[in-house]
Order: sequence, then C-alpha cells, then structure tokens
Amino acid sequence: ILIEKQFHVAVIDSIEIIDDTLSLSIQNDIKIIFDLRGVSPFHATDLLNYLQLKKFSSNHLNFHYEISQKIKAFYLDMGFTFVDVKVQILDQGPFQKLYQFQILEGAQPRIQLIRWLGKFNNNPDELSKLLFKNSPKLIQKRYYHRQYLEQAIANLKIELWNQGFLQADLRLNQVQFNSERTKATISILLYEGEQTQLEDIIFSGNQFFSNQELKDILDLKINQPIRLAVLEQNIQKIINNYRSNGFLDMRVLNQESGIILFSEDFKTAKLKFELFEGDRIIVNDIKIVGLELTKLSIVQNELPFKKGDILTETALQNLKDRLFLTNLFRDIELTLENIDNQPSAYRRLIIRCYERDPGLINVGFGMHNERGFTIRGFSGVTYSNLLGTARVISARIEGQYNLFNTPFFERSIQAFYIEPYLFETRTRARISTSRSFVITNFNNQIASEANRTNYNLEYAWSSRLSGRWQLLEITTFRDFKIKSNDNTNLINIGSTAFFLQYDQRDDPLNPHQGYWLSLQLESASPQLLSSDQIQFNKGLINISYYHDWFNSGWVLALNGRYGSIWNDRTSFYLIPYDKVGFFLGGQTNLRGFTLNEVFPSATDLGGNNFFFNGSTYMQLFKTELRIPILEQVGTAIFYDTGRIYFSDNLYDSQWRPSLGLAFRYQTPVGPFSIEIAWKIPPKANRNESPYALHFAIGTF
Repeated sequence: ILIEKQFHVAVIDSIEIIDDTLSLSIQNDIKIIFDLRGVSPFHATDLLNYLQLKKFSSNHLNFHYEISQKIKAFYLDMGFTFVDVKVQILDQGPFQKLYQFQILEGAQPRIQLIRWLGKFNNNPDELSKLLFKNSPKLIQKRYYHRQYLEQAIANLKIELWNQGFLQADLRLNQVQFNSERTKATISILLYEGEQTQLEDIIFSGNQFFSNQELKDILDLKINQPIRLAVLEQNIQKIINNYRSNGFLDMRVLNQESGIILFSEDFKTAKLKFELFEGDRIIVNDIKIVGLELTKLSIVQNELPFKKGDILTETALQNLKDRLFLTNLFRDIELTLENIDNQPSAYRRLIIRCYERDPGLINVGFGMHNERGFTIRGFSGVTYSNLLGTARVISARIEGQYNLFNTPFFERSIQAFYIEPYLFETRTRARISTSRSFVITNFNNQIASEANRTNYNLEYAWSSRLSGRWQLLEITTFRDFKIKSNDNTNLINIGSTAFFLQYDQRDDPLNPHQGYWLSLQLESASPQLLSSDQIQFNKGLINISYYHDWFNSGWVLALNGRYGSIWNDRTSFYLIPYDKVGFFLGGQTNLRGFTLNEVFPSATDLGGNNFFFNGSTYMQLFKTELRIPILEQVGTAIFYDTGRIYFSDNLYDSQWRPSLGLAFRYQTPVGPFSIEIAWKIPPKANRNESPYALHFAIGTF
C-alpha cells in the first residue's frame, strides 16, 4: 500500500545579532511529501505509530536517511532480516519535493531447527525448550532475529549456571537459511561442563557473627549443586543480616569474583566469603534540612529511633515510610556522615526533605450507563499542612444525574479535619461530616437524605498496615418520595466500628502482583444514639489477589468478600436492612445485573423499609483475567458469582453467576471501560434481562 504524509520545511539562510536582537533570514519554505510504498496492510498502522512523523525533527538536510534507518529498525525488530529501503527524491516544482521510500520487506524467517553442537549431557529438546522459555517474545514466536537470539543464548547460559553448571559456555555458531529465506536453521555450540557440588563454606573477616551463625542463615547445602541464582541471593542475605544489626558499611569484598574455589576437575568447589564488617553505626546526631513550611517537630515525631540508638537499614526504611505517609513530602534523602573528633562508629544522620505543595484541588467528570445514561462529577479541595503542623482540612462535593429514567439530582457534600499527632503520639484523629441525597428505590421513586458525623482514630503501623477505630458515627436517615418530598421513614443509626487494612500490592491503582486485605467490624445500638428499636452487629472481610503470569502483563485478579449482619433474634431490636444491608448487582460488585436488578430488592423482601431480626449473610467471588493489547488498551474475561441469604429461610438468592468480557482504555480523564456480562441464567419471575452492558468513563 501507499502512505503519504505532507510537511513544510523552513531553511535558515543566515543568523545575525544586532543590538541584542537575534535576526533570522529564512528561505522560502519547502513543501515535503513523504511517499511510503511497499508497506503491507498488516504493518501500515504500526509503522506510522513507530515513525511518529508528526513529531519528527532533524538538524540535517539529508533527513530522509534518518527516516530510512527508522523504517529498517522497525522491520528488523519484527524479524524481517532482509528488509531494504530505497529513497528517490523528486522535484515537483520550485517549492515542493517528493521523497519516495520504496520498502522491500523481504522475508520474515522462522526458526525451523536448532542444532546443538559440543559436549553436554542435557537432552537437546530440553535445551531448545529452555532457550525459547528464556528468550524475548519474538524468539518465543520462533521468528529469527540475530540480536534477540544472542540475548536468548546469554539467558540460557545464566539458566545453566543456575542449575549448577558453573563452567557452562555457549555461543551462536552458524545460521543457515533456505533458498526463499523463510526458514532458518540455528547451530549453537555448547560446552556444559560438570555440575559443581558444594564441598565447604568458609568465612573470613567476621567477628560479630561466628562461622556457624552465618552458615545458619544460608540456604546453601553441602554436597548439593552450587546454583548461581541461589548463591547471589545468599550473598544478599549475609549483607542484609549485618545491616539489620547496624553494620551499614558491611561489604562482601570478593562479591564480584573469587567466591567460588573450584577443585581441579570442577566437580566440587568451596565457597569463601571475604567479609568487611565495618563499624556498628550509632546515631550521634540528627540534622533535618529542607523544611520551609513544615515544622521541625513533625519530622521529629516520625523518628523511629533517637540519639544513641544503633542505626539499622530497617530503621532507615521505616523512617522513610513514615515520612511519606504524612503526605507532606515528595522525596526524602537520608545520608550519613562522620563527626569530627568522634569515633567512626558515631555518625550524623542528615534527613533532607523535599516538601510537596500542601494545597490540592481535584476536579473530575465521568459517565456510566446505569439506569440508562448518568453523568457525574466532583470537585474537592484539600490543604494538608495547616500552619506547618501536618493538620489536614478537606471538602468535596459530588453529584450525578440520570438523563432519562429518574430525574433527580443525587449529590453529597463532605468535609473532614485531621489532627495528626493526638496526645503527642502518631495516632491521627479525624472528624468528618457529610450530607447526601441518594436514590434508594428506583422502581418506587424513593430517595434518602443522610446526615452523617463520625469521629475516628487512625494509626499506620507501616506503609502497608493501617487501622482505624470509628469511635462514634451518627447518621440520620430521612426517606422521601422524589415527586412529592413526603417522608416515608425517619431513623437514626449510631455505631462504633473497627477497620483494618493490609496492602501488599505492587501498585494500588493498577496492580499486577500482590494482595490486599480489609476487615470491618461494626456495632450499633440505642446506647450509641441509634433509634430505640435499632441494634445490630456487622462484619465484612474483603480480599483481593493479583498475579502477573511470567511478567507478561496477563494478570489474574481474584476478589472474595464475605459479610454478615446479626442481632439477638429473640429481642425486639431490629436491623434496617435497606440502610446497612448487603446488595449485589451493578458494575462495582456483581456484574451482569443492572441497578434495577440489584438483589435483594424491595419486592424480594416484601417492602420498601425492610426491618428484621436474626442474621443475613453475603458471599461474593470474582475472578478476572486481564489481557493487554497495547500500552493503554486492554481486555479481560471475567466470572462473578454471589449469594445473599437470611436466617429462618426468610430469603435466599441462591448463587447468581455471570460471565463476561471487558474492554478498557486509559484516557486523559481516567479509564474508559465497557463490560458485558451474561446471567447464568436470568430469572423470569424477576423480569431480568439476559445480559447487562456496563460502561463508565472517568476516575472517582
């Protein structure tokens, strides 16, 4: 196919500086037309994205040569070994030139056979499998690429070292192509050598730890193969063990070479670790620099050690984590320096702080297709360092409006204040208040006004583990008809709760590895200012797990939730289910069910304001395989299933599974998501549709 791109080029004729003024003389600009010929339809879009001609700039008149080299690099990277690019420049008038690039894509040879030459004991087929397993993606697809193939061979050498073949050496010997150059036969020369067994472990330079104490922390076993990766991990174990005990200058002197002492036949070897312990570092002085707005006491409150303490690597990392958790700093640098006229073990710790802007304004806009078509937006302002004391004040307003089905403006306004160091400890006190108007029954056109105030104590043990004790939350609910504003129900719920969260994910916004766990326990009663008839206990556990298969970007995401609400079923106390109960359906939990199909509905429970005593349970399991397509584009296959049931067979939804597909694209205003899920099966007695289409755009 033919691709044309047009540009205008201005050529500077002369430059002069007269009276501090820069004067440029420019020739008539020239219209440049790029004509790319010979590009197959399969590669046209990718080639243009790779060339990025709209952003192309050059300081050379022969810029067509740079374009040619970029075209070649594009094809070579896809395995087109014999690509050629020819350029012809044609004048099409005094101010127009045509640059005609003729691309000869040539063959894209595939690897047909790998021949193993040399001295080795491993099975050739197993060697070939290992080669492809540890190779770049192009080689895994069996396309020939010289540079990637040599990288795969280097990776295989490391793999053999990790199996204990420490003398293994291999190199590319020959590449032969068929007459059409579509198939390649690869010859690799391999000398495997002996699988070296560990004979003994020797240490020198150690005084603080004995030889046996150091051996006990290692995973290396006598008369077992010496595996290179395991050896490197154990070197780091030795270093970490010393640094966790305050020897921050500790080094393994022969880490780069000389640790392995081979026997004459290379069948056995000894490991000799030459150690430099250094001093056990003691904090003798702490200097904090870089603060402009934040008070010095804020950093001092976060110190996990004091003058005279032994300084460990763990303590330094803990200090960094604590300072970042304050949200006051964009970066922290920790350095140690010697102190004049003091022993070398006594050091000064310099904490250099780089403050972030304490003021933050957030604005967001989005939309989704729940109940037809709904637009939403929010605006918030936060100031995180009042008078340099790390006190936080924040306010946020958000709303959404359904354009077709329910003409009611759902909105909320929230505000909170944080006292960061309650009673001069690292405990944070939070006071928050909010007022919201939300539709609670779409079919009967009923909304709820909620006025909420709560008082919390928060504590972060680390950057991953945090907890919150909600001392008291008081919420006044007023249910009313949307059209007439007539009240249908009015209750108060006062409760206390405890929340615990542990986050082991590699990225909280787009996780690929790790897990996340949260736990909630709540109790409400008239003694906590609930309405006279309200009393219940509530528990919820939520677990998410993420695994990136072979670092390929294919992510398996699992989520499980289990919740229960209960009270003494023999008493006259009741649970207001529509206010505190569990519901399944919608894009955020059980996909395949629209908001009109959420269960249990008022119809399922026999009324709008459903009160009960006894217990109810919720179970939800979600599994999703996320598949990348391009950098900002991905798809997913998912399966969700959930169940809600009550004691005494009052209601049981049974397991409601759904199966679906998702498409996601990261836009400048937040992720764009389309998900379609099919119920397995839909229930006719609830007037359920066979499937639900969910789409949303924007971050909230």
